[in-house]
Amino acid sequence: MPRILRNSLCLSILLAITALLGACTSLEDERQYDYNAKGLTVTSKVGDMFVVRLPVNFKVSARWQIVELDRSILDLQGEPRQMGNVVAGALPRFSTYYYAFKAKSVGNTTLRMELLPPEGGEALDSFDLLIVVK
Repeated sequence: MPRILRNSLCLSILLAITALLGACTSLEDERQYDYNAKGLTVTSKVGDMFVVRLPVNFKVSARWQIVELDRSILDLQGEPRQMGNVVAGALPRFSTYYYAFKAKSVGNTTLRMELLPPEGGEALDSFDLLIVVK
């Protein structure tokens, strides 16, 4: 194969890969906050997206629930996604749930989530962020 043809083919493949990667969006493309961000103030712009990642212990079977949020300022985008099981022995022990949010309008709101047991009762844990949308 002539060198110029081989170089053109390589360049075409590289451009195709770059275009595909640019067109794909994933949770990794968004700003992410995990449990360690608890209590922080997050500044965002209208239209910005970010992700909150929170762990769940399978033994407890609890779920994170949004208990405080002004949805006119910030809203959950779709359903939470479960990713990243930690397996010990043959059973999964922990999983991470990803919650995607979008800033909708200017203002301040508190995102407060609680880890609630399946049978109800008191929250096992809580997570909160102050969101400032400019």
